[in-house]
Amino acid sequence: MSPKEIRIAARLSLEKAAVGAGVTSPTIRLFEASPEALRPETRRKVANFYNRLAASSRDRASTPPQAA
Repeated sequence: MSPKEIRIAARLSLEKAAVGAGVTSPTIRLFEASPEALRPETRRKVANFYNRLAASSRDRASTPPQAA
């Protein structure tokens, strides 16, 4: 999945993803378009956030629904 697909699957807007990653919305937009364009420390910070989102999405997908 691309970073944008991960964010959308997590139902996060650009703004909410930026707050969660501790960066600005333009930084998230740039990361989704071209991660190499970011400074290495910023790229690591945002990549770690997206990795956590992806892991969270995988966990939700593999957890069976609760019986009502």
